[in-house]
Amino acid sequence: MRKPTQILTATILGAMFGTQAFAQSYPDHAVTLIHAYPGGPMDAVMHVVAEKLSEIWGQPVVIDTRPGANEIISADAVATAEPDGYTIFVGTESTFIYNPYLYASLPYDPNTALTPVSQLFDIPFGLLVRADLGVDTVDDFVAMMRADGMNHSYGSFGVGNIMHVGMEQFLGAAGIEMRHVPYRVAGQLMQDMFGGTIDAVVASAIMANRFPDQMHMLMIDGDSRMAALPDVPTFAEAGFPDLHIRPILGIAVPQGTPEDVQATIQQSFAQVITDPEFVGSVVIPNGYETVASTPAEFQAFIAEQRPISEALVNDLGIHLEQ
Repeated sequence: MRKPTQILTATILGAMFGTQAFAQSYPDHAVTLIHAYPGGPMDAVMHVVAEKLSEIWGQPVVIDTRPGANEIISADAVATAEPDGYTIFVGTESTFIYNPYLYASLPYDPNTALTPVSQLFDIPFGLLVRADLGVDTVDDFVAMMRADGMNHSYGSFGVGNIMHVGMEQFLGAAGIEMRHVPYRVAGQLMQDMFGGTIDAVVASAIMANRFPDQMHMLMIDGDSRMAALPDVPTFAEAGFPDLHIRPILGIAVPQGTPEDVQATIQQSFAQVITDPEFVGSVVIPNGYETVASTPAEFQAFIAEQRPISEALVNDLGIHLEQ
């Protein structure tokens, strides 16, 4: 008859080997990536990533979009999923940094429900205007808005989204005002910009590169000019050296997902986004900057940025109810 200590040891070893076996077999069926932005630049990039992950894993990788509520809907869908690595959240600073300060309450605990796995990209944003607005420089744009700003509008993916917060930062720095028009999906925002319903957005270089006849980038964040937009001045060159609008894109899994599975996910994403072919065809043309951080690095980054973002949210006076 085995002693209680022998039984306990056998149980612990069994659990350890069981976890290792699970991690080694991951993934053995389809993996779902959930994000909040159907039809936009992020969606296009993630479809490429999903295709490459599928090749690495030998399993289908499915994109599931859950738009709305500043990523709360998509984040909650992952927070309440099984912690097995088969449901992965793809989101921005809205979820990882801003939402705990924008909302009085969230349907999940923002500190524990999602485990950050990797920051994938750093994404410099710039000021985009519709091509037929009649301005060629930031100075032209500021002069137009000073004369008649409240008869012009800018779009975003919702109150509290980086497109909203970032534009408000710029408007404050420039001493001008515009009307804010929030959108649920990217397609409608772009359609309205092409049609003249809205005049400007802050967004990534991908929109300027994809629609050069409809949108003009007047300036962009960064220490130096972007290779994809060499004629576009930086914020500092345009007269706004203290302005920074730089979203992130990262991934997370439900709390309790095995660490070995997290490591596999992080390493596989890093393999995709640092591949020279992917960098040449996706990262550089879109103006992204690859990060591919580890879980520990991403979690440290979030902890560093949250107090800064809390101060910004309070300064702008943006507080929301679900």
